[in-house]
Amino acid sequence: MNYTKQNPIGLDAVIHDIQLKMYDLSSKWNVALNGYPRCYILQNHNGKKTIESYLGNQEFSGSLIFAEGNKFFFVSGEKELQVDRPFIYETTIELYFMLNTKECYPTIQHKADNEVRVDVINALSKVIGLGKVDIEANGDKVFNRFNNRISQGYEYEYTDGMGDYHYFKCMIELLPYNINKQICNNN
Repeated sequence: MNYTKQNPIGLDAVIHDIQLKMYDLSSKWNVALNGYPRCYILQNHNGKKTIESYLGNQEFSGSLIFAEGNKFFFVSGEKELQVDRPFIYETTIELYFMLNTKECYPTIQHKADNEVRVDVINALSKVIGLGKVDIEANGDKVFNRFNNRISQGYEYEYTDGMGDYHYFKCMIELLPYNINKQICNNN
């Protein structure tokens, strides 16, 4: 399921365009894929921090940082920088994928981690408004933003035992965009 925002504006409208292209990969891979828009770093009832998506009606998805199901989600950068007056901004976003490569490529005998990353990069190349895209596929660094802070209460803890799952992130530099950009849809 693709959990898109209704009538996104600004950064969320830019992410919406990317999210639609990423969700198209579910057809290529012939898998059930959950797509989430810009997510939030939240503190749960145990005092630990998680990444969650707002689903509406004061409901959140629960932690997205676990290897279950095929999914992708976005986290925005620390800040949006104004590059032209009055409404033009730029930022970097992170796009996370957690995929069962055996489901995505059932006929490939090896772990198809590079194949799914290439598919994502090829899909990103069709999105207008993106600058440089870096990939982090080293398992202990994908969530390093959280892993380095486990002692400070972050929920994620790196493990090598991911089996057929592969997780990676794309750090996407967005070209300048108008914070008033809006997409009207009927979700």
